[in-house]
Amino acid sequence: MKRIRYGIMYCAACTAAVFAGAFGGTQYYAVTHPAEVISFEGKNVTIAKDWANKNRVSEQVDFIYEYDEEADENTIMSQSLEEGTVMGRYEILSLTVSLGADPEKEFRIIDFTGKKEEEVRAWFDEHGFRNVTYEYRHTDDEAFTEGMFMEVVPAAGSTVKRSEKINVTIATKKSEDIIVSDLTLYTFDNLSAWADENRLTLNVTWVFDSSPYGTVISFDPEAGSIVHTGDSINVTFKKV
Repeated sequence: MKRIRYGIMYCAACTAAVFAGAFGGTQYYAVTHPAEVISFEGKNVTIAKDWANKNRVSEQVDFIYEYDEEADENTIMSQSLEEGTVMGRYEILSLTVSLGADPEKEFRIIDFTGKKEEEVRAWFDEHGFRNVTYEYRHTDDEAFTEGMFMEVVPAAGSTVKRSEKINVTIATKKSEDIIVSDLTLYTFDNLSAWADENRLTLNVTWVFDSSPYGTVISFDPEAGSIVHTGDSINVTFKKV
């Protein structure tokens, strides 16, 4: 019984020694290799995280995330310690990181009457909207020219958050025959570009599936079908 008890005590002592050695090694490295702060402003947050890991000061770096209308998401906007500062063992480096534009910020939708598609897209892009769907409607009405704005939902004058879904309808005069190819060969970005170029409305559904992310699972009309400018294409993509 004594032999077993001594063995347990010896193993516990070994574990404690290993832990203490690892902790002490980190502290020793921090003392013998003090971290010198670099300039992080304007850089992506991953650069700061890699720097902290490399210099073994991850526990001394505090990331503060805030919305900002100017800085891109994950961009470091400010730092508490200046470039060249040598960090002490208990000193904290605070980095303020952008979350991007505030999705809850509100805007009043302007009147787009008479404007071209490019102008409408530019307005929504400038104000940070990321949930805007553009649909194309064939019309023979002489009041509308190719690519002219027709309708927006919610209507002009409405106050909306930039995270809300916006539907914009653009006029098209074309009625060209377009042959639907095998859309399973397209990525989401390529398919969106193809639909915009041909003035087709893309109705996208995302589902969970065993296929790789972004794979086209199904589409309608089928490959070989003829559609026309202003028609809709229904596509199902693989979700994360």
